[in-house]
Amino acid sequence: ASERFSVGSNLDAYFLADPDGGPYSGIQLVVPIEQFSDLKLGDSVQVTGSLEEFHCMTQIRALNVVVVAGQAPPAAAAVTVADLMDTALAEPYESVLVKVSNVVATEGPNEYGEYTLEGGLIVDDLLMKGEVQLPLSTPIESVTGFVSFSFGKYKLAPRNAADLAFPGGPATDTGGATTDTGDHRDGSIIDEGAPREDTGGGNDTGGGPATTTTIAAIQQASGSIGCTEPGPVDTLRNVVVEQAT
Repeated sequence: ASERFSVGSNLDAYFLADPDGGPYSGIQLVVPIEQFSDLKLGDSVQVTGSLEEFHCMTQIRALNVVVVAGQAPPAAAAVTVADLMDTALAEPYESVLVKVSNVVATEGPNEYGEYTLEGGLIVDDLLMKGEVQLPLSTPIESVTGFVSFSFGKYKLAPRNAADLAFPGGPATDTGGATTDTGDHRDGSIIDEGAPREDTGGGNDTGGGPATTTTIAAIQQASGSIGCTEPGPVDTLRNVVVEQAT
């Protein structure tokens, strides 16, 4: 499990990964706040819940989460900006921790705290909440983060300042103060202007008994399903993920 972050007024979320990492290994876990979840980085968990597509992002809405062990999270997968700008190549890395190396920021920050890298990839402040700082037109050694999706684009969301590596040390303030409205536009996370609420509903297209599976199996199947103007929440089926970290 990653560190916890908020996806609405009554929903927490985490990024989960299959222990081996790599393509199709990541997914978002959404947990009602009243469950008082407090997963830590590296917790291995068994999750029971409903598999959903929320604005083209595959998520598990948790019914039950049990910590079964602890281990080091998977290493970030090496990808390129071009990989994440190509929908077919980026899809396997949805919600996966990845690293892009030897990049340059050409624009930013915008009003949402986002930067654009040369080649078009957006670095999002989903997890850092207005604290992403990248120097413009200067070589950046690497940017590590989770692959998210919003407004029809795959984006890269660093976890903290340690995910931003520079040849000369920490990033310098480019002078562009950012106003983060906390409204993450629509994405996988929060619908524009209206934070996601846990209504307990969804369009149930599957239902039935829970299927024991892995994150990789879920993501490969959902990739074949595609995303054509869903929901906002389409419930695909009930699942049990035996172990994820």
